[in-house]
Amino acid sequence: MKIKLMVSVALLCVPLAGISGVKVSSHKQPGMLLNEKTASSDEALPWVTYKNSLIKTSTPKKSDQMSPFYQSVLAFIEATKAWEAETATNSALKSQFWDDLVQINQAEFLPEYIWEHYAKNSWQPSESLRMNAYRDWFKNNMANHVSQKIPHFH
Repeated sequence: MKIKLMVSVALLCVPLAGISGVKVSSHKQPGMLLNEKTASSDEALPWVTYKNSLIKTSTPKKSDQMSPFYQSVLAFIEATKAWEAETATNSALKSQFWDDLVQINQAEFLPEYIWEHYAKNSWQPSESLRMNAYRDWFKNNMANHVSQKIPHFH
């Protein structure tokens, strides 16, 4: 099964060698840096899916219809689905971060999570976000969650 993941990732995006380290932010372990090998081993597929989704939705025709915030939300949704599909066939894959995002998506709070952890100054706030409900749910269900910095692809 691990070979299947490596082949799938290799076919999806050859520039994985250019993925830079993923910085993990946590109140308990600020500034911890994971190297490329650690970050890309089990987590490569969802991050590549995320990046490919951003590329697809950033085309001029599509970007006119979707804000950068919702492009990012869609990219994370596609990445969580890729993670779910891959882990359904390969139980050896481990990532608490992506497992948590699957739960957040299933609870229908992924847009709020994206806003809370990854918002850019250029993004316009959405009135549909349920931030108070999200924060209550997150506090009760994700006490040990450690967010990751989005890796840079070269």
